[in-house]
Amino acid sequence: MKSKIFIETIGKYLRELSFVVAGIAITVGAGLWISSRNSEKDYKQYFNAVNLEIKANVDYFEWYVKFLQKSVDYSKYLQSHDKKSLNKDTLMYYSLTDANGCGYMYIFYDNNVQTNAFEMFKISGAMRQMNDKAL
Repeated sequence: MKSKIFIETIGKYLRELSFVVAGIAITVGAGLWISSRNSEKDYKQYFNAVNLEIKANVDYFEWYVKFLQKSVDYSKYLQSHDKKSLNKDTLMYYSLTDANGCGYMYIFYDNNVQTNAFEMFKISGAMRQMNDKAL
């Protein structure tokens, strides 16, 4: 009789323990799934921000190349002629100033290049946790 009660008690404890273990397993699994999902969402946001930043930088460099083309043309014109054969109208065309009041000779400032999103991505620590080096 005592052994039957002992077996029933052990069975009851094993059932309760199995419910607790199953609950913990479900909780841990759900936590990992939510964490993984949030990390993927964060990566997508970082990639989108960096992608937009790169596109803005490409647009800036394309504009800058077009802007400098006039200086290149001016330089080619000066190199192709001697001082006596330079056309005054052509010189005036190239010496016109832009909206900032300076000539077409322009100094490149690297503060026009955007790197904020990439810096934010590096500082966040998410870059170190990436397995896929898609960036």
